[in-house]
Amino acid sequence: MPISDDEDDLLDDSGMGDHELDDMKNILRVVKRMAKGQRRMAREIANTKAMVLELLTKQREISTLRKKGEPDIMPSARQGHVVIGIDGYRCDITREDLMDAFEKSKSRQDYCLKLLDKLFTRQELSASNYNGGNVNVGTGTADDPKQVVYKEKLRDSLRFRAIMGQTLKDFGEFKNDRELADLKNAVNGKCRKCKVR
Repeated sequence: MPISDDEDDLLDDSGMGDHELDDMKNILRVVKRMAKGQRRMAREIANTKAMVLELLTKQREISTLRKKGEPDIMPSARQGHVVIGIDGYRCDITREDLMDAFEKSKSRQDYCLKLLDKLFTRQELSASNYNGGNVNVGTGTADDPKQVVYKEKLRDSLRFRAIMGQTLKDFGEFKNDRELADLKNAVNGKCRKCKVR
């Protein structure tokens, strides 16, 4: 991020030597980049909260009359499939895949991750993460050098929103922001582990 003319003039008038002046300008640039990153992170958190609130609002509008111990689903036009999600965010999945994910899940997080496996390929997951954007990958070793890679946003995907809606219907609402952050981290971890060889 560039230094403004006023900031540059102020530093030039400070009486510092050229080396010290260059160091101060570099520090100012770093501080400005950090502030910009914090503002971007605050926007991402607000967008995530808005998406969850939208999903919760839609969930409340739907009466969930189902037998205890079964997922809340609708029939599909496709043979052997059911529709998951909530109004506006729905997708098809085989009844067998949904029941497998539901029966093997002990928590909201387990359920979401199992549904990701059912509705996304390993290649799609490896090219994505929750928020998308540029991410650092690699350990920095000779075998695995660090690099910046662009990832697709899962949170904007219709299938992912259907998964989130179904997860909220079947396992209940988030009790606090920490639960949402844990789920987001679990999704990102799953995407990192899905390296395509």
